[in-house]
Amino acid sequence: MDGNIPQSAYTLREVLDNIIIYVINPKTMKIIHANQHFKDLLKHDPTGSSCHEILAGRDKPCPYCSLGNVSSGERKASSLHYNEKFQKLYWFNNREIPFNDELLAFNIAIDITALEETRKELEETRDSFETLLDSLPQKIFLKDKDSVYISCNNNYAVEMGIKIENIAGKTDFDFYPEKLAKKYISDDKYIISTGKGIEAEEPYIKDGTKYWVHTIKQPVKDEHGNITGVIGIFWDITEAKQARFDLEKNQWELNFKNKLTNAFITIPDKDVYSSILAILMEAIRCKYGVFGYINESGDLVCPTMTREVWSECNIPGKDIVYPEETWGNSIWARSMKEKKVIYKNEKAKVPEGHIPIINAIAAPIINQGQVIGMFNLANKDTNFNEVDSRLLADLADYIAPILNARLVQGREEQRRLEAERDLDQTLKKLKASNQDLEQFAYVASHDLQEPLRMISSFTQLLAKKFQDIIDENAKDYIEFITDGTERMTRLINDLLQFSRISSRAKEFSRVNIQDILDIVKKNLSVQIDATGAKITSDPLPKLSGDETQLIQIFQNLISNALKFRGDDPPEIHVSSKEENGFWIFSIADNGIGIEKKDIGRLFMIFKRLHSRKEYPGTGIGLASCKKIVERHGGRIWVESEKDDGSTFYFSIPKYPQATD
Repeated sequence: MDGNIPQSAYTLREVLDNIIIYVINPKTMKIIHANQHFKDLLKHDPTGSSCHEILAGRDKPCPYCSLGNVSSGERKASSLHYNEKFQKLYWFNNREIPFNDELLAFNIAIDITALEETRKELEETRDSFETLLDSLPQKIFLKDKDSVYISCNNNYAVEMGIKIENIAGKTDFDFYPEKLAKKYISDDKYIISTGKGIEAEEPYIKDGTKYWVHTIKQPVKDEHGNITGVIGIFWDITEAKQARFDLEKNQWELNFKNKLTNAFITIPDKDVYSSILAILMEAIRCKYGVFGYINESGDLVCPTMTREVWSECNIPGKDIVYPEETWGNSIWARSMKEKKVIYKNEKAKVPEGHIPIINAIAAPIINQGQVIGMFNLANKDTNFNEVDSRLLADLADYIAPILNARLVQGREEQRRLEAERDLDQTLKKLKASNQDLEQFAYVASHDLQEPLRMISSFTQLLAKKFQDIIDENAKDYIEFITDGTERMTRLINDLLQFSRISSRAKEFSRVNIQDILDIVKKNLSVQIDATGAKITSDPLPKLSGDETQLIQIFQNLISNALKFRGDDPPEIHVSSKEENGFWIFSIADNGIGIEKKDIGRLFMIFKRLHSRKEYPGTGIGLASCKKIVERHGGRIWVESEKDDGSTFYFSIPKYPQATD
C-alpha cells in the first residue's frame, strides 16, 4: 500500500470494483459504456448491446425496468430484482445525466444478495424469538422509563385479557388494583433510578384472587448504556409456595412431636407432665396452661399447671383432682364432653381468686374413641384461630396413644407394686409360718420319741415276762404294738429330717459328687449286696452345695431304685451333663417303673404309690429330695413307664445360692 494514499481511498476503490456501472442511451436502450467489473462478469465488452439483452436475454425491455421512468422525465429511479443470469439480487439505481446536449442514463447495480440473506435471517431470528417468548410459561413485558407498556409476550397478554398489539400505552393501573399498581410502579422507579434489578416473591391479584408469583425485573439500556425502560418476567409459584409452607409447617410440627415423644420416653413421671405442657405452650404461644388425665375412677387429675396458675390462684381448697360431677360447663369440660377442640377469644367468667383469663383453648385427648385427658391453654397475646385449633387437635391425636400407654404402664406399675407389697407380706407370713411349722415339727417329733421308746420298751418287757401265760392273740397284739411303734419312730425321724432341710441346713461348700456317690454306695452296701445290684456311673463333677443334703438326695434315689426293683437284679446308672449353666444329674434303673397318672403326685409329702406291706416307707423321701433340690436353686422330675424302669433327673446350678 502506498503510504501517500489514505485508507479510505482504498476502501472506496474496493467498493467501486465490486459494483456494476454502465451508461445507456435511453432512446436506443444501448449500452454506450461499461466499467471493468461489468465486463469481467460478462467476460466481454457489452458496449453497443441493449441492457435487456445482455442482463436478461430478452429482446425488449424488462417489465420491471426503471429506465422508462427516467426517460419519462424523472431525474432518477431505482428498482430491486433478482438477476437470473448472475443468480443474484441487485439493487438498480438509474440517474439522468446531460452529455453533449444529450441525456444519458447512468446506471449502478449493487449486489445485495448477502445483505438480503442477512435480512431474512434476522427476520427469521426475530420470528423465532417471538415464538420462543410466546411459548414460555412465564409472563414477559417491556416498559419505558415512565412505566408505560411497550410490548409483552402472548402469555402476559392472555393473563391481562388483552391482545399483544393493544398493550402499548397501557399502565399497571389498567390491570391491577390501585395499591398493587402503585407498588409495581414504585419498583420500576427504583430500578430506573438505581440501575439495580429486583427479584422477589410477591402477591399477585387476578380476578380478585390472590396468588404468589416470582418476579424478576431488570433495567433496559441502549447502546450507550443509558436506561430506557424496564423488562420484567414473572411466573406463578402459588402451588410451590403452598407446598413449601406445608413442608415448613410439617417440619415445625414434627419438631414439636419429636419433643413430645422424647419427653414421654426420657423424663421421669414426676416431671413429664410439666415438660409436655411447656412444649404445648411453646407451640401455641400462650402464657398459661393445664394438662390433665382421666384416672380409673373417671376423675380429671391435673398433676401439672403452669407455676403462675398454681401460685397465683387463690381459690380456697384448690386441688389437682376434679371429680366429674364438679366439672360444670367450663371450656375444658365441654371439649371433653363434645370430643372436640373449643376456643373462645373473650374474657372468661372465673371464680373469685382465680387468675384472669382473656382467651382460652381446650382440646380433649382421645384414644380409640375414649377421652383420656385434656389440654387447656390460655392468655395468648393474639386471638386463637383455626390454625391453633387444628395444630392442638393434631398434637392431641399424636399424644393420645403415647399418653394412654404411659397411663396403662403407670396403672400396671401401681398394681405390680401393690402386688409386690402383698406378696412380700404373704412371704413374710409364710416364712414365719414355715419357721413355726418346722419348729413345731422338730419339737413334736423330738418329744414324741420318748413316749414311743417307753411304749416299745414296756411292750418288749411285757412280752418277755408273760410269754408263757399269754395266748396267741395277745402275742399278735404285742407284735402289732411293736410294729406300730417302730413305724411311728421311722416316720418321726423322717419328719424330723425333712424339717431340718431348712432349719438345720449347712453353708454351701465345694463338693465332689463322685465322692458323694462313693459314700452312698458304702451306706447302702448291705442292700446292694443283698439284691445283687450293679451301680455304675460316668465321671461326675464338682460343685458348690450342702454335702449332707446332696448325700441325702443320692441315697434316697438309689435306695428307691434298690427297693422298687423287678425280678432281675437292679442295674443303676448315675450320669451328669452341663446345660445352660446347670448340672443335670440322672439316676436310671431297671425297676418296676411308674404309671403316668401317678407321676404328678410323686414328690408330694406322705403320698405313697404302694401299700406298706408291698414296700415299706413313710412317703417323705422324694418330698425331701424335692425340697433339697429347690434349696439349691434347681428342680427335680422323672421319666418312667410301668414295668420299664425309671430315670430321675435333678438340676443344680453350677454356682448355686441357697434359697432357704
